[in-house]
Formats: sequence, structure tokens, C-alpha cells
Amino acid sequence: MKVTQSEFQSILSALIFSLQHNNIKDICTDKYPKHIRVIHINFNILSTLRKRCFTSFHELQILRLDHNCISSIQQHTFVHLSTLQLLSLSNNPLKVLSQIFKYLLLFKVFLINNVSFSFIDQQALANVNETLIIITSDLHLCCVAPSPLHCFSETLHYVSCSRLLVASAIFSTVSLLILFLNICSIQVQITTTQAQNALSSTIRSTNVGDMLLSVYLGLMSIFDFVYKDSFFTQQEMWRSSFPCFTAAFIVLSFVVLSQTLLLFLSLSRFMVVYQPTNTKFKNNKFTMKALSLLHLLSLSVSGLIVLCFALSIKAIPSSLCLPFCDPQKSVLVVIVSSFIILSQFMVSTLTLLLHTSLVYQKKMSLQRVELASNLKSHSDAILIVHLFFMSLANILCWYPTNIIYILAMVWNEYPSKLVMWSTVGTTPINSVMNPVLFAVFSVRGHVRKRHVGKKHVTQGQKTGQVSGHPALQ
Repeated sequence: MKVTQSEFQSILSALIFSLQHNNIKDICTDKYPKHIRVIHINFNILSTLRKRCFTSFHELQILRLDHNCISSIQQHTFVHLSTLQLLSLSNNPLKVLSQIFKYLLLFKVFLINNVSFSFIDQQALANVNETLIIITSDLHLCCVAPSPLHCFSETLHYVSCSRLLVASAIFSTVSLLILFLNICSIQVQITTTQAQNALSSTIRSTNVGDMLLSVYLGLMSIFDFVYKDSFFTQQEMWRSSFPCFTAAFIVLSFVVLSQTLLLFLSLSRFMVVYQPTNTKFKNNKFTMKALSLLHLLSLSVSGLIVLCFALSIKAIPSSLCLPFCDPQKSVLVVIVSSFIILSQFMVSTLTLLLHTSLVYQKKMSLQRVELASNLKSHSDAILIVHLFFMSLANILCWYPTNIIYILAMVWNEYPSKLVMWSTVGTTPINSVMNPVLFAVFSVRGHVRKRHVGKKHVTQGQKTGQVSGHPALQ
């Protein structure tokens, strides 16, 4: 029911001012009497509280503005409300909370439920009454409340008042370690093999893919340094920001690309042993085309998934910008997590183990039908050991990580720090072990080739000397 002008004038003389469900758009006016003590203007369409909005209410004690459309509260909005004791802003699309309570000397109760802030000024509650009681649904507001205040909030296991990273130094160290080892591995490949070698091209491509994890961990460390102790006040804004979407794209590209390249490496080595004379995997031009296609497909799939996040839920569900871990268990994240976990468990690891077994069987069959040279025998042994340790690294990396992601999807509550420690503890195992394995076995193979080559040259020289002896002519 709408309020007429005459009814409105009669209400002005009352101590309690109640106008609920009346589509009121603005309350900032000087037409109210000074002795009003209670105002109920909830369930209306107020959108903005302007500066010095309540200049007429010098005796106001209770102000209820819940269930409106308030998205902005300007500075000094409540500057004249020195007697205000209760303020309710619940159920409003309010995103930013600044220092708006500076002059509320008798402020006792602040109700602000069903409001999710994207930014909270750390000094928002710095000058309020020490007896203030805050009832909120956003734990981050309690994080900025000084210790004498009483703040009551719904406790969520995945929300805390801590920084973005608990151990930023570990993230930085692991990031630099991965970057250093993979650069060294690329340098070893360039030094010990030919530039147009197909295997060397595949290994260098794998190294580049592993360095994506280094970039992701480095980005997390940088933004932890940028936000420092104020991260929890800007957590919602961070998860919907461009840097977080970029980090999600990088880490998802790493996951997809690392599995794809390891699978391609295992398949190429198997084909080289199975068809040593006519396989295309020994052709560097074919290998480079295949690797380029795999990079393009992996980046496209990752970009498409991140775009779906941007268009559907508008934010990455995890503060670590992991697109496959959502404490609120949205359908899109469950689908992405299931896709990644199944691909890692069933395709990558099992295929690597299968190829290792087939390469070993092929080597055994070759040794039975023909006499292999020392160089070939040793090369096959290096290949088998190499693929075995690659499979082991893949298992140590992805099995614990995927188990944690499965538990995160199944459990209603799980330790959120567990995801962070798996990100920096188990996920990098592959990116650390792979370049070491590539470098060690490349160097050993290179040294062995030189040793066998010198041995053949020496034997050839001795044979020439014997065949040229006058007594044998």
C-alpha cells in the first residue's frame, strides 16, 4: 500500500518512522523532524547513501536499512548520528566498506548479514565504541575488528584472516628451483645433442611446459607480497581479477600440457624402438609439427575452461586460483576436476607404465634375434631406466595431489591449507625430477657414445696395423 502525502506528514511527528515495502528510492532529505529515534525503511529500493544523508536525525537510535539495493555508502554519511545505537544493512549488494562509523559514539549493534564484501578498509572499525557487537555473514569483517569488539560470524572452513600464502618463501624457492633446473636441462640438450634431434626437441618442449608451473608459483608469491596482510579484505576482488584468471589459465595449461607431452614422449620412444627404421617420430620436422599441435590444443582447452569460469561464476573459486578446487562444490568445478583426475590417473600414468613395459619387451626380443652392439644395448638400458623414473615421478606427483582434490570434492569440510601444501609440495615433483632425469641420462648417453666411438676408432686402428703387416701380405 502506498503512503499518501497527508499520511506522510502525520508520520513525521512520530518517534518511530516505518516505511516498509514502499519502493522508496531516496531517504537523504531535510524534511524529517529531529526527534525521530527509530527508522525502519527496509524492503525498499534505496541504492546510494550520500554524504551527510542523515543531517536531521540528531536523536536517532535505531536505523534499519536492510533488504534494499544499497551498493554505495559515501564518506561522512552518518556524521551527525552521534546517538545511533543499532544499524542494520543486511541483504544489500554492498561490496565496499570504508570508514563510515567514525562519529558513531554510542554505536552498540551492527547487523550486516547476507552481504559479501569485495573490499574492506582495514580501518573501517578503528574508531567505534569498544562495546560494539557485530553480527555478520562475512568473516572478513571480523578480521578487521579490533580485539575489544565482539564479532559473530558464520565460520567457513575455507575462509580465514590469513595472507594469500602461508609460506611465500617456499613458493618462491620452488618456483626458482623449477625454472633453474629446466633451463639447465634445455642447455644440456643443446650441448649434448644435435639441434635437429627429434628426442631433444620433445624434451625441450617438456621443459618449457614444466616451467609454466614455475610461472604460476612465482605469480602467487608476487601477489602475496603485493597484498601482504590485507589480502583477506580483498579476497573476493582478487578471485574475480584478471591476474587470478591468468594464473588459473597458466596452472591449468601446465596440468594439461605436462600430461600430453609426457604421453607423447613415451609414445615416441616406444615407436622408435618398435619401428626403428621407418617411424616418423625420428623425423624432427614431424615431431615439431606434432608438438606445436599439442601445445595449441592444450592451451585452447585451458583457455576455454577458464573462459567458462569467467562467463558462468564470474570468479575463480579458490584463492590460489586453482580451477579444479572449489570449497563450495559448483558443478563446473566438479566437471573440470573429474576430467583432470581421470585423465591423469587413467591416461598418463597407465600409458607411461605400459610403454615402459613394451619397450623392455621389444628390447628383449631384439637381443634374442640379433647381436646388438654395446652402444645400442646401453642406449636401450638408458631408455628403459629413463621411462621408469619418469613414470615414478608422475605417480609421486599426481597421485597424492589427485587424492587431495577428490577428498576436497567429497568432504563437506577439509583443511584448506592442505590444498596449498599439495600445490607447493607434491605438484612440483614432476617439474623437478623431469629436468634432472633428462639432463642425467642425456649426459650419460653422450659420454657413453664418445667412449664407444673412441673404442671403435682404436680397434679400427689396431686392425689396420695388423692387416698391413709385411708378414701377412
